[in-house]
Amino acid sequence: MRQPRPKNSTNVRIKDRALLVALKAAAVVAPAWTTDRAVERFLATRRRRASPAAAAFRLTGEGRLHDVDGTRIVSRSWGEGRPVLLLHGWNGSATDFRHLVPAITAAGFRAVALDAPGHGESDGDEASAVHLARALEVVGAHTGPAAAVVAHSLGGAAASLAVSRGLSTDRLVLLAPAALPGRYVERAAASLGASFGPRLVRALEARVGTPVRELDLERSLAAVDAPVWIVHDTSDRETPLAPVRPLVADHEGRHLLLTDLLGHRRVLADPFVVRTVASLVAGERVAPCAHGRVRGACASCGLSHLMYDRDRRAA
Repeated sequence: MRQPRPKNSTNVRIKDRALLVALKAAAVVAPAWTTDRAVERFLATRRRRASPAAAAFRLTGEGRLHDVDGTRIVSRSWGEGRPVLLLHGWNGSATDFRHLVPAITAAGFRAVALDAPGHGESDGDEASAVHLARALEVVGAHTGPAAAVVAHSLGGAAASLAVSRGLSTDRLVLLAPAALPGRYVERAAASLGASFGPRLVRALEARVGTPVRELDLERSLAAVDAPVWIVHDTSDRETPLAPVRPLVADHEGRHLLLTDLLGHRRVLADPFVVRTVASLVAGERVAPCAHGRVRGACASCGLSHLMYDRDRRAA
Protein backbone atom coordinates (compact mmCIF):
# COMPACT_ATOMS: atom_id res chain seq x y z
CA MET A 1 0.00 0.00 0.00
CA ARG A 2 1.18 3.52 -0.67
CA GLN A 3 2.18 5.59 2.34
CA PRO A 4 0.65 9.04 2.92
CA ARG A 5 2.38 11.76 0.96
CA PRO A 6 3.87 14.47 3.18
CA LYS A 7 2.75 17.38 1.02
CA ASN A 8 -0.24 17.70 -1.19
CA SER A 9 -3.19 19.78 -2.26
CA THR A 10 -6.89 19.38 -1.85
CA ASN A 11 -8.96 18.54 -4.91
CA VAL A 12 -9.40 21.30 -7.51
CA ARG A 13 -7.98 23.84 -5.08
CA ILE A 14 -4.86 25.93 -5.36
CA LYS A 15 -4.69 27.63 -1.98
CA ASP A 16 -0.94 28.33 -1.82
CA ARG A 17 -0.74 31.96 -2.89
CA ALA A 18 2.95 31.75 -3.84
CA LEU A 19 2.25 28.68 -5.96
CA LEU A 20 -0.68 30.43 -7.65
CA VAL A 21 1.49 33.42 -8.55
CA ALA A 22 4.23 31.12 -9.87
CA LEU A 23 1.78 29.11 -11.98
CA LYS A 24 0.22 32.25 -13.45
CA ALA A 25 3.66 33.51 -14.47
CA ALA A 26 4.69 30.13 -15.87
CA ALA A 27 1.46 29.87 -17.85
CA VAL A 28 2.59 32.82 -19.96
CA VAL A 29 6.03 31.49 -20.90
CA ALA A 30 5.53 27.72 -20.71
CA PRO A 31 1.83 26.88 -21.03
CA ALA A 32 2.31 23.17 -21.80
CA TRP A 33 4.57 22.59 -18.80
CA THR A 34 2.29 24.64 -16.57
CA THR A 35 -0.74 22.69 -17.73
CA ASP A 36 0.88 19.40 -16.74
CA ARG A 37 1.90 20.75 -13.31
CA ALA A 38 -1.53 22.26 -12.66
CA VAL A 39 -3.32 19.01 -13.60
CA GLU A 40 -1.09 17.13 -11.18
CA ARG A 41 -1.91 19.65 -8.50
CA PHE A 42 -5.65 19.43 -9.10
CA LEU A 43 -5.71 15.64 -8.89
CA ALA A 44 -3.21 15.08 -6.06
CA THR A 45 -4.67 13.51 -2.91
CA ARG A 46 -3.60 13.49 0.71
CA ARG A 47 -4.51 10.76 3.15
CA ARG A 48 -5.62 11.89 6.59
CA ARG A 49 -4.00 10.10 9.49
CA ALA A 50 -6.57 7.77 11.01
CA SER A 51 -7.45 8.24 14.66
CA PRO A 52 -7.03 5.22 16.96
CA ALA A 53 -10.82 4.78 16.98
CA ALA A 54 -10.99 4.90 13.17
CA ALA A 55 -8.09 2.47 12.79
CA ALA A 56 -9.69 0.03 15.22
CA PHE A 57 -13.02 0.27 13.44
CA ARG A 58 -11.42 -0.46 10.07
CA LEU A 59 -10.07 -3.76 11.35
CA THR A 60 -13.55 -4.95 12.30
CA GLY A 61 -14.63 -5.03 8.65
CA GLU A 62 -14.01 -7.77 6.14
CA GLY A 63 -11.49 -6.48 3.61
CA ARG A 64 -11.56 -7.10 -0.14
CA LEU A 65 -9.31 -5.95 -2.97
CA HIS A 66 -10.64 -4.60 -6.27
CA ASP A 67 -8.96 -3.53 -9.47
CA VAL A 68 -10.08 -0.14 -10.78
CA ASP A 69 -8.50 0.42 -14.16
CA GLY A 70 -5.14 -0.87 -12.94
CA THR A 71 -5.26 0.66 -9.44
CA ARG A 72 -5.81 -1.59 -6.45
CA ILE A 73 -8.44 -0.33 -4.01
CA VAL A 74 -9.82 -1.73 -0.77
CA SER A 75 -13.39 -2.11 0.45
CA ARG A 76 -14.55 -3.18 3.90
CA SER A 77 -17.90 -4.76 4.75
CA TRP A 78 -19.91 -5.33 7.89
CA GLY A 79 -23.11 -7.29 8.52
CA GLU A 80 -25.35 -9.42 6.35
CA GLY A 81 -28.16 -8.73 3.91
CA ARG A 82 -28.55 -6.52 0.87
CA PRO A 83 -25.57 -4.23 0.32
CA VAL A 84 -25.53 -0.55 1.16
CA LEU A 85 -22.62 1.16 -0.58
CA LEU A 86 -20.82 3.95 1.30
CA LEU A 87 -18.62 6.46 -0.54
CA HIS A 88 -16.49 9.04 1.26
CA GLY A 89 -15.54 12.51 0.11
CA TRP A 90 -12.25 14.15 -0.89
CA ASN A 91 -9.34 13.06 1.33
CA GLY A 92 -11.78 10.90 3.31
CA SER A 93 -11.91 7.14 3.78
CA ALA A 94 -14.18 4.24 4.63
CA THR A 95 -13.73 5.01 8.33
CA ASP A 96 -15.72 8.24 7.88
CA PHE A 97 -18.80 6.02 8.17
CA ARG A 98 -17.86 4.32 11.44
CA HIS A 99 -20.82 5.91 13.23
CA LEU A 100 -23.28 5.00 10.48
CA VAL A 101 -22.22 1.41 9.82
CA PRO A 102 -23.64 -0.05 13.09
CA ALA A 103 -27.02 1.57 12.39
CA ILE A 104 -27.09 0.14 8.87
CA THR A 105 -26.17 -3.38 9.97
CA ALA A 106 -28.70 -3.20 12.82
CA ALA A 107 -31.35 -2.45 10.19
CA GLY A 108 -30.51 -5.75 8.47
CA PHE A 109 -28.17 -4.62 5.70
CA ARG A 110 -24.55 -5.24 4.75
CA ALA A 111 -22.57 -2.01 4.86
CA VAL A 112 -19.83 -1.85 2.22
CA ALA A 113 -17.48 1.13 2.49
CA LEU A 114 -14.66 1.64 0.02
CA ASP A 115 -11.46 3.65 -0.14
CA ALA A 116 -11.24 5.39 -3.51
CA PRO A 117 -7.91 5.58 -5.38
CA GLY A 118 -5.45 7.75 -3.49
CA HIS A 119 -7.46 7.45 -0.27
CA GLY A 120 -7.31 5.33 2.87
CA GLU A 121 -5.84 1.87 2.29
CA SER A 122 -6.10 2.04 -1.50
CA ASP A 123 -3.23 2.57 -3.90
CA GLY A 124 -2.68 5.62 -6.06
CA ASP A 125 -1.91 9.25 -5.39
CA GLU A 126 -4.46 11.07 -7.53
CA ALA A 127 -8.23 11.14 -7.84
CA SER A 128 -11.26 13.12 -8.93
CA ALA A 129 -15.03 12.75 -8.80
CA VAL A 130 -14.69 10.52 -11.87
CA HIS A 131 -12.17 8.28 -10.08
CA LEU A 132 -14.51 8.01 -7.10
CA ALA A 133 -17.45 7.17 -9.35
CA ARG A 134 -15.49 4.52 -11.19
CA ALA A 135 -14.38 2.91 -7.90
CA LEU A 136 -18.00 2.81 -6.73
CA GLU A 137 -19.05 1.18 -9.99
CA VAL A 138 -16.41 -1.55 -9.60
CA VAL A 139 -17.37 -2.32 -6.01
CA GLY A 140 -21.06 -2.22 -6.96
CA ALA A 141 -20.47 -4.71 -9.75
CA HIS A 142 -19.07 -7.09 -7.14
CA THR A 143 -21.80 -6.63 -4.52
CA GLY A 144 -24.75 -6.59 -6.91
CA PRO A 145 -27.76 -4.21 -6.82
CA ALA A 146 -27.64 -2.04 -3.72
CA ALA A 147 -30.48 -1.26 -1.35
CA ALA A 148 -28.97 2.22 -1.11
CA VAL A 149 -25.91 4.28 -1.90
CA VAL A 150 -24.85 6.72 0.80
CA ALA A 151 -22.20 9.27 -0.08
CA HIS A 152 -20.58 12.31 1.52
CA SER A 153 -19.24 15.56 0.05
CA LEU A 154 -17.49 15.08 -3.32
CA GLY A 155 -18.53 11.45 -3.02
CA GLY A 156 -22.10 12.69 -3.42
CA ALA A 157 -21.34 14.06 -6.88
CA ALA A 158 -19.43 10.88 -7.72
CA ALA A 159 -22.23 8.60 -6.50
CA SER A 160 -24.82 10.52 -8.51
CA LEU A 161 -22.59 10.22 -11.58
CA ALA A 162 -22.20 6.46 -11.04
CA VAL A 163 -25.96 5.94 -10.62
CA SER A 164 -26.66 8.03 -13.70
CA ARG A 165 -24.32 5.72 -15.60
CA GLY A 166 -26.15 2.58 -14.53
CA LEU A 167 -25.07 1.67 -11.00
CA SER A 168 -28.10 -0.15 -9.57
CA THR A 169 -29.59 1.11 -6.30
CA ASP A 170 -33.05 1.47 -4.78
CA ARG A 171 -32.29 4.90 -3.36
CA LEU A 172 -29.56 7.51 -3.17
CA VAL A 173 -28.72 9.33 0.08
CA LEU A 174 -26.33 12.28 -0.21
CA LEU A 175 -24.77 13.83 2.89
CA ALA A 176 -23.49 17.38 2.39
CA PRO A 177 -22.91 16.77 -1.33
CA ALA A 178 -20.73 18.98 -3.51
CA ALA A 179 -23.37 20.35 -5.88
CA LEU A 180 -21.17 22.13 -8.41
CA PRO A 181 -17.71 20.53 -8.60
CA GLY A 182 -17.49 21.10 -12.34
CA ARG A 183 -18.07 24.82 -12.05
CA TYR A 184 -15.62 24.94 -9.16
CA VAL A 185 -12.98 23.44 -11.44
CA GLU A 186 -13.70 26.06 -14.08
CA ARG A 187 -13.40 28.92 -11.58
CA ALA A 188 -10.20 27.53 -10.10
CA ALA A 189 -8.69 27.11 -13.57
CA ALA A 190 -9.72 30.64 -14.53
CA SER A 191 -7.77 31.96 -11.53
CA LEU A 192 -4.61 31.08 -13.47
CA GLY A 193 -5.55 33.42 -16.29
CA ALA A 194 -8.46 34.03 -18.62
CA SER A 195 -6.68 32.53 -21.62
CA PHE A 196 -5.00 29.69 -19.72
CA GLY A 197 -8.08 28.53 -17.78
CA PRO A 198 -9.92 26.88 -20.70
CA ARG A 199 -6.73 25.09 -21.71
CA LEU A 200 -6.38 23.65 -18.22
CA VAL A 201 -10.03 22.56 -18.14
CA ARG A 202 -9.61 20.74 -21.46
CA ALA A 203 -6.50 19.00 -20.12
CA LEU A 204 -8.32 17.90 -16.98
CA GLU A 205 -11.26 16.63 -19.01
CA ALA A 206 -8.91 14.64 -21.24
CA ARG A 207 -7.17 13.20 -18.17
CA VAL A 208 -10.35 12.01 -16.41
CA GLY A 209 -12.36 11.28 -19.55
CA THR A 210 -15.42 13.32 -18.61
CA PRO A 211 -16.50 16.94 -19.23
CA VAL A 212 -16.31 18.79 -15.92
CA ARG A 213 -19.88 20.08 -16.20
CA GLU A 214 -21.08 16.46 -16.20
CA LEU A 215 -19.89 16.29 -12.58
CA ASP A 216 -22.43 18.87 -11.37
CA LEU A 217 -25.38 17.32 -9.56
CA GLU A 218 -27.92 19.09 -11.73
CA ARG A 219 -26.59 17.12 -14.71
CA SER A 220 -26.16 13.70 -13.15
CA LEU A 221 -29.35 13.72 -11.07
CA ALA A 222 -31.35 14.35 -14.23
CA ALA A 223 -30.52 10.77 -15.25
CA VAL A 224 -31.20 9.21 -11.81
CA ASP A 225 -34.55 7.43 -11.48
CA ALA A 226 -34.12 6.29 -7.87
CA PRO A 227 -35.47 8.39 -5.00
CA VAL A 228 -32.89 10.90 -3.79
CA TRP A 229 -32.52 12.20 -0.24
CA ILE A 230 -30.11 15.02 0.56
CA VAL A 231 -29.10 15.82 4.13
CA HIS A 232 -27.31 19.16 4.37
CA ASP A 233 -26.31 21.50 7.17
CA THR A 234 -27.28 25.15 7.05
CA SER A 235 -23.83 26.18 8.32
CA ASP A 236 -21.78 24.02 5.94
CA ARG A 237 -18.86 26.09 4.63
CA GLU A 238 -17.19 23.36 2.58
CA THR A 239 -20.20 22.61 0.38
CA PRO A 240 -22.67 25.48 0.77
CA LEU A 241 -26.38 24.80 0.90
CA ALA A 242 -27.47 27.46 -1.62
CA PRO A 243 -26.83 25.47 -4.85
CA VAL A 244 -28.43 22.38 -3.30
CA ARG A 245 -31.89 23.86 -2.75
CA PRO A 246 -32.77 24.19 -6.49
CA LEU A 247 -31.91 20.52 -6.99
CA VAL A 248 -34.94 19.40 -4.99
CA ALA A 249 -37.37 22.23 -5.70
CA ASP A 250 -40.32 21.01 -7.78
CA HIS A 251 -38.65 17.64 -8.36
CA GLU A 252 -40.78 14.68 -7.36
CA GLY A 253 -38.66 11.96 -5.84
CA ARG A 254 -36.03 14.34 -4.45
CA HIS A 255 -36.08 15.38 -0.81
CA LEU A 256 -34.02 17.77 1.32
CA LEU A 257 -33.52 17.43 5.07
CA LEU A 258 -31.59 20.12 6.91
CA THR A 259 -29.52 20.19 10.07
CA ASP A 260 -28.09 23.09 12.07
CA LEU A 261 -24.70 23.73 13.66
CA LEU A 262 -23.11 20.50 12.44
CA GLY A 263 -21.04 21.88 9.57
CA HIS A 264 -19.61 19.65 6.86
CA ARG A 265 -18.24 16.59 8.65
CA ARG A 266 -20.19 16.27 11.89
CA VAL A 267 -23.28 15.20 9.94
CA LEU A 268 -21.49 11.86 9.64
CA ALA A 269 -21.42 11.38 13.42
CA ASP A 270 -24.56 13.09 14.69
CA PRO A 271 -26.81 10.44 16.32
CA PHE A 272 -30.02 11.95 14.95
CA VAL A 273 -28.63 12.07 11.43
CA VAL A 274 -27.31 8.52 11.76
CA ARG A 275 -30.75 7.23 12.76
CA THR A 276 -32.41 9.21 9.99
CA VAL A 277 -30.05 7.87 7.32
CA ALA A 278 -30.54 4.30 8.54
CA SER A 279 -34.31 4.82 8.21
CA LEU A 280 -33.89 6.21 4.70
CA VAL A 281 -31.74 3.23 3.73
CA ALA A 282 -34.49 0.92 4.95
CA GLY A 283 -37.06 2.78 2.86
CA GLU A 284 -38.96 4.03 5.89
CA ARG A 285 -40.96 7.22 5.85
CA VAL A 286 -39.02 10.03 7.51
CA ALA A 287 -40.96 12.98 8.89
CA PRO A 288 -38.86 16.13 9.43
CA CYS A 289 -39.52 18.59 12.23
CA ALA A 290 -41.75 21.60 11.61
CA HIS A 291 -38.81 23.50 10.13
CA GLY A 292 -37.88 20.79 7.61
CA ARG A 293 -34.89 19.73 9.66
CA VAL A 294 -33.80 16.28 10.75
CA ARG A 295 -36.07 15.59 13.70
CA GLY A 296 -34.01 15.95 16.87
CA ALA A 297 -31.16 17.88 15.23
CA CYS A 298 -32.89 21.22 14.74
CA ALA A 299 -31.52 24.20 16.61
CA SER A 300 -34.70 26.17 15.88
CA CYS A 301 -36.78 23.68 17.84
CA GLY A 302 -34.65 24.34 20.91
CA LEU A 303 -35.00 20.73 22.05
CA SER A 304 -31.71 20.69 23.90
CA HIS A 305 -28.72 22.99 23.78
CA LEU A 306 -26.67 20.13 25.17
CA MET A 307 -26.89 18.35 21.81
CA TYR A 308 -24.71 21.09 20.33
CA ASP A 309 -22.05 20.79 23.01
CA ARG A 310 -18.67 20.68 21.27
CA ASP A 311 -17.44 17.62 23.14
CA ARG A 312 -20.53 15.60 22.19
CA ARG A 313 -20.11 16.68 18.58
CA ALA A 314 -16.51 15.46 18.33
CA ALA A 315 -16.33 12.96 15.45
